[in-house]
Amino acid sequence: MFKGQAFHTLFLVLCFFILTKLAVNFGNEDEFCGLTATAWYWIAILIPVIHQIFVWLVWRLELYHQYLSKNFGAIAFNAYFIDFFILFIGRFVALCCLAIADQGSIDIADPLKWGLSLFILIPGIYTMYSIKRYFSFKRAVGLDHFDPEIRKLPLVKKGMFKYTPNAMYTFALQMLWIFGLLAESQLALIVAAFQSIYIWVHYFCTEKPDMEIMYRKD
Repeated sequence: MFKGQAFHTLFLVLCFFILTKLAVNFGNEDEFCGLTATAWYWIAILIPVIHQIFVWLVWRLELYHQYLSKNFGAIAFNAYFIDFFILFIGRFVALCCLAIADQGSIDIADPLKWGLSLFILIPGIYTMYSIKRYFSFKRAVGLDHFDPEIRKLPLVKKGMFKYTPNAMYTFALQMLWIFGLLAESQLALIVAAFQSIYIWVHYFCTEKPDMEIMYRKD
């Protein structure tokens, strides 16, 4: 259950101190929808933390104990799937709100911010298309933890997965940077950097150990 989670916890503790220091230095009282930029900053950090802890807990309970399937039957994965995407979309919504509240806190030249945004957006969109076309969103969020038959499927090497087996983290999630770039928000860029690093903590501490169990050779 807890394999890799000691490092996960250590990472979060270290980041808490770093992110708190950055909030003190760069936080402000500008508001959007009744909340300050500093408040949106912490919300935009808290949602991915809740998201990745939620995924770890569900995956490990199901992988080692079939806890959700035994207790909730056929609706177990669908309930998890809905909750997953509520939190996934919440990452983008919170970061967008933060970028609006903190907009203009840094100066980025128009050619640079638009060029970088397109550089990130195009492979990000193609990755989302590749997931839907070749992989399926259900498989992408961890259907193999619930259904052993999914583990028998071959690796996907089409679309963006032709270039990297982990296109979701390498390209799709990097679209979070676009909010900070276009709004010229230093707080949104800080949170995007945190999320970009934190998703790889999830991979090495949760997903990779699970894959080693599910796809190990006899």
